[in-house]
Amino acid sequence: MTPPTIAYPRAYEQIQNKIESGELEEISSQLQRDEELDQRLDQLFREKEGLRKRLRKLHRKKRKQQNYDSEVKQVIAEAVNDFTCPTCDRRISTEKAKNRIDSGYCPYCGRKHSLEDLKQSISNRIDRSDEVLEELESEIEELQEQRDEVTEDIERVRDERPEIGDLDGFVKRRLDEYNHNIQQLREHVEEELENISESLTQAEEDLQRLNEQEEEIEQRIEQYSVALESASEMAEELSDESFEAGIKEFGEAWEEAYNSMNSNLELDIDIEEDGRVRFPGRNSLREYDRGGNLSGSELHLLNISFACTLSRFATRNGILDWDTVVLDEPFSNLQEEENREAALDYVTGLDKQVVVTTSNESLESEFENVEVLDREALQTRIGDFV
Repeated sequence: MTPPTIAYPRAYEQIQNKIESGELEEISSQLQRDEELDQRLDQLFREKEGLRKRLRKLHRKKRKQQNYDSEVKQVIAEAVNDFTCPTCDRRISTEKAKNRIDSGYCPYCGRKHSLEDLKQSISNRIDRSDEVLEELESEIEELQEQRDEVTEDIERVRDERPEIGDLDGFVKRRLDEYNHNIQQLREHVEEELENISESLTQAEEDLQRLNEQEEEIEQRIEQYSVALESASEMAEELSDESFEAGIKEFGEAWEEAYNSMNSNLELDIDIEEDGRVRFPGRNSLREYDRGGNLSGSELHLLNISFACTLSRFATRNGILDWDTVVLDEPFSNLQEEENREAALDYVTGLDKQVVVTTSNESLESEFENVEVLDREALQTRIGDFV
């Protein structure tokens, strides 16, 4: 909602007071009798109003120029601290950019390029900005002196002609506008004051309504903040529980897959919060790494069962759609025939497409589609990769 415009309330009250006291009628009569005084005041008030408008315009230009000068300095400061390529958005460290500039290279692309023109252009713009500010300040100072001189002239006229009282440009313009018809001016002033009063009342009502809305919004924000904090805590708890449940579920599925391939003793699999995989046993605690006291067969079966379990788990939970599992020589390191057959049965029984590489020709009969790969010598030159 646009707030109502409230203009010149004191000025109109001043006119009303002068009308009620009869002062304005005396001033009007004096001005109508003395044409030279009327014209002199017109000239002074117009000159003062013109200077006021010009000063206001210059102050706006000065603020704009000061903002520009500040923006230029800010841009230069940021550029010195963080160069960013406009093409690839790569960031260049400050030290690197300085080294390139000192060596006569572009701070962005690193190519040999003179930066003297750029430096001179920036320097000229900064100097020009300072000059413009100085010119504006000088012009403002000059206009302020002229305004003070006009104000002194008006005061001298008032001293010479005390019958015009504290007549100012606003009252004089209203008198001229209504051709010194005091009754018409009275009606105009009363109408304006009534409009101003209504505008003030409306503004007060709007302000009260906005204050009430602000208070209500602050209460709602406080309520939402409390609710958000509570919901965040609950979400964090649920996330932790869900994560723990997911890890436990994956560990159990991995354990089941592994034990279905291993003909020896079953293996318990524990996945810790920090991601470490451990295998608690009757006499020792082993870990899932090459130094964790696992046999080569156990480690190989763990790798196969992990890949198969991860594929099934990711697809089932909508994380990734892995329709194909690729295993490179999964059975070559399985010395025990029983383990090899169990692993083969598990892999071929997956509800996914499985691609297996093997150098054991006896396994070809276990798969529907078999492709034979031949080794060929590959000859190339270093120049092909340059």
